[in-house]
This record gives sequence, structure tokens and C-alpha cells, in this order.
Amino acid sequence: MKAQFDKLAENHRKLMWEYLPARDPSLRAIPRLTTQLPETPTAVGKYPLEQVLGYGQYAVVYTSSTLERPQLAIKAIDKQKLIDLVSLHRISSEIASLSDPAIRHVGVLELVDVIHTRKHIYLVTERGGKDLFEFFGAHLDGVTEDTIRPLFLHLAQALEVLHRSNYCHRDLKPENVLYSPDDAHLVKIIDFGLCTKATSALHDFCGSPGFFAPELLLHESYDGLKADIWSIGCILLEVRSEL
Repeated sequence: MKAQFDKLAENHRKLMWEYLPARDPSLRAIPRLTTQLPETPTAVGKYPLEQVLGYGQYAVVYTSSTLERPQLAIKAIDKQKLIDLVSLHRISSEIASLSDPAIRHVGVLELVDVIHTRKHIYLVTERGGKDLFEFFGAHLDGVTEDTIRPLFLHLAQALEVLHRSNYCHRDLKPENVLYSPDDAHLVKIIDFGLCTKATSALHDFCGSPGFFAPELLLHESYDGLKADIWSIGCILLEVRSEL
């Protein structure tokens, strides 16, 4: 019985990660499988997997460092846990968006490398600060406008870069904005799994409760760029209200 289950799991893995990306244009950002790169529980290729930064539904995020890039983060996506096509499209969308030179900006998380092994997809990125929820949640005495003003200026500038290239993020919320108070660039937008080109009206319902635009609740078509603006307004209100 176990042998049959293992065979089914292996066939499903090949379908999801090899067959479909080779044939579906919407999954073309998924890189080809490599079997030559060394992969251990503590490293993949030249990248060490150091401290755990966090856990997701199907991924673990580690700190990492190399001589060239001492401040990296690696999202290790477990292919056995990611079993649905919707999630696969989100991974492809994130890779495709962050690989586009048009949106390279200090306020957008930099994608350094993507590695596809038999067990994992690794997204190697620069390492940012804490997310807004984590940082401002600790400030029970409130947050001053002098702190908020430059933060939201930088957030708006980063979002403008996305929108100039017709990308809409579609999941802007405090957890998806990294904040480094000691860094002159202050913020970085992360998590591009729902990012898409806003070439026409959008219809799919996505985002996070409390931060998506009202027209999504009404299941109406919507302008993704305007929906992003609504979302950062909600973030501003949330931060000013001490989260």
C-alpha cells in the first residue's frame, strides 16, 4: 500500500513541477529541475541554511549569507506540501514578477536566485527588517507622525514603481511590508504571490480581510492599481491606530 502511495505522490510531483511548467505558459517562471546541485538539510548549493526566520503553510524561511551577499533570506518551499495548482501559480507569479527588471527598486524585495531541486524550490532574496505588524505592534505608546511620514513616502514610491509597469500587488498589508528604521530606504514590499499585470479589469477575489477594496467584497470587477492604493490607505490607518 505504501509503495502505491509513494508512486502516486511521485507521479503527482512530476505532473506539478515538471510536466505543467514545461507546457503551461502561465507557469513558465518555474525553473527547470536541477539534479547537479548539492542539497542537504543545512545548505543548498553555495547557500547555507542558517537560522529559521519563520514558517508558512508549505515553506520555511531561513537566514543565509555568502561572501558576496552577507544578508540573505531563503524561502524553502516543500514540493510535497504544495499540492494544488493555485499555489503553484502563486509561486510562478512571485518569481515572474520579482525577476522583471522593470520593478527593481530599493523598496521592492530583491530576488537573488531561484533553485529547483527534487524536493524543494528555493527563493533566495535579500534580507529585510521586521514586518510592519511585528515592529509597530511592540510600540504600545503609539507611533508618531514623524515616524510614519517617511515610511509611507517610501512605500508609495515603491508602489509607484510597480504601477508604472502595470503590476498590481493585490495583497498589501502590514505583514507584507518590511521596515528597517536604521535603513535610509526604510521599507520593502514582499510576497508577490498574488501580483499580476493590470492590463484590464480584474475579477478574481484575493487579498486579506481588512485591506482589500470594497468592490472585491461585492464580487465586482475592479482596477488592481486602485485596489492597491486602498490597501496602503488601510495600512496607514492601522499603523496610526497602533495596530
